[in-house]
Amino acid sequence: MKKQCFSLIELLITIAVIAILVGVLLPALNHARQKAIDLHCINNLKQFGTAFMTYRADSDDKMPMWSSDLFPTYIPSAQVYMCKRDLNPKNVSYPYDNWRLNVPGQTTGSDGSSSDKFVEAYDFPRAAESGRNIASDDPRTELRISYFYEFAYVKASWELAEDAGEDATWWELKYYQLRSMAPAGMANKVDSSQTQLFQDNTLPFRNRQSTFPVLRCFWHMKGLTPEKDNTPVYNLSYDGNIFYSGPPAWEVNSWTQK
Repeated sequence: MKKQCFSLIELLITIAVIAILVGVLLPALNHARQKAIDLHCINNLKQFGTAFMTYRADSDDKMPMWSSDLFPTYIPSAQVYMCKRDLNPKNVSYPYDNWRLNVPGQTTGSDGSSSDKFVEAYDFPRAAESGRNIASDDPRTELRISYFYEFAYVKASWELAEDAGEDATWWELKYYQLRSMAPAGMANKVDSSQTQLFQDNTLPFRNRQSTFPVLRCFWHMKGLTPEKDNTPVYNLSYDGNIFYSGPPAWEVNSWTQK
């Protein structure tokens, strides 16, 4: 009996069907992969939430001066400090001054030079401008930190720090916000396009701790600027809640994880 072979037309149809299936499935697979990366970051933030709560229970309800202070006692795995979307180089050693956290915007010096915004608050592997003396064998030098820590104990370059006192640190500024401020008090410190959004929000930060950011990941944004084109930032709140904040005002337009 003569063996039946595929005709050229049948072969072309088969190839076309396979190509269509691949075209349909690849976007779905890529979406699933991206979702898994996002969930990995959210899981990191949840682990930080537990660590911060435990640290505060051991420290008269005070936040650590740096997120790296949680390692390794409260967070034993260095991988928790890394978001999989982080685009920094993989093989760097401390100190590495070009490390960035993807925080939107840049600061411009008197000489016209520019640098990453709030660079003084960057922790490992960047050499944070804090006057800290870090031994070369300190285990924290192994960290690659993707997350922006709002309570860093270093003089804050944010203009809002003036309200908390001369030479206020981020740590002092954030506690001042919790104790004495509402978003309305920041209205004169934000871009003019956001002024009304802040003026309309008078609920004190001490009463909105579920959306008061402690640790933030900016690596999920589409781009650095303009802000309106960015996707939501992933945040850990002061009370350990995970929430998202989005344009046009980071401190106002936020929603908790469902």
